[in-house]
Amino acid sequence: ESGRFPCLFVGGSAGGKGDFRKTLIHDGSRSYENHAQIVFLKCAAHIRFGVFKSQNFEPSGPSFSVLTGSLEDRTIHQVIDSKGTIKSMVEALCDAFKCQAQELEKHLANYSFAIRVGQELFVRSIASIDYQLGIVHLFCDVAPGEELIMVKRTSMRESTLADYQRFLRDKSSAPIAGILNDCILRRLNNADALRSMAGIFGTVPITGFSTFGEILGLNLNQTLTAIFFFLSSFTSAPASAFKTITWITSPPTTASSRPSFCAGKSKNWLGLTILWSSRSKPSKRTTSPVL
Repeated sequence: ESGRFPCLFVGGSAGGKGDFRKTLIHDGSRSYENHAQIVFLKCAAHIRFGVFKSQNFEPSGPSFSVLTGSLEDRTIHQVIDSKGTIKSMVEALCDAFKCQAQELEKHLANYSFAIRVGQELFVRSIASIDYQLGIVHLFCDVAPGEELIMVKRTSMRESTLADYQRFLRDKSSAPIAGILNDCILRRLNNADALRSMAGIFGTVPITGFSTFGEILGLNLNQTLTAIFFFLSSFTSAPASAFKTITWITSPPTTASSRPSFCAGKSKNWLGLTILWSSRSKPSKRTTSPVL
């Protein structure tokens, strides 16, 4: 009801090859599989940060209430349409596009799905369709009872630029740095628009990597999630313009792409202190003075 998550986690899954068979993280010395890395950040007194989110989709078409599915398998079987009729997800999509099942993938090329949390949309992308069983596999879990909203792809450059300008509206200076987690599907499905993205963030130094799924309080797809840092001495923005977060992420497949955060170590970067980071099991907590 407040529109705020109790603890706002930001980050993404590790990237990998285009076959989507496995993902790895690297701590600067070795690679790990089936591990997670959590980083808790504490800003110096003169540093503040804001959380940025952008996806190039807008609601378009019908919505469905999920009746049966599996959170574990990330599948949807039956849904309820706007007329209250129970159908398989495949049948409901065919009716929405007025097409045969074998034509669905072509019609869905510019569409995806989302759930709504407050006023925000969180995208859920289709991974595959089992036409024989009438089941849709997603890259994100969707629970029975949730409403799936059909969304249509829009211009990636225009939507990202508009979201970024809106993000900066109540801040009196540009960020000093940013950490970006960008969905690999967002890049693959907007390949023709990638060159046009240059210059959107101006001269702000940014780092990050393409992910197999982003995190912004909950899991989502085809979205850019980011943390931007500001010098508080140069901004008169209200406290509500900034958020308190925990950054949960995996390093890229090459450790040289960004600062390497290793478990059980404390590092300072841009006035930030990493209080504790862990993989699958926490090592001892370490702290150091904030710059």
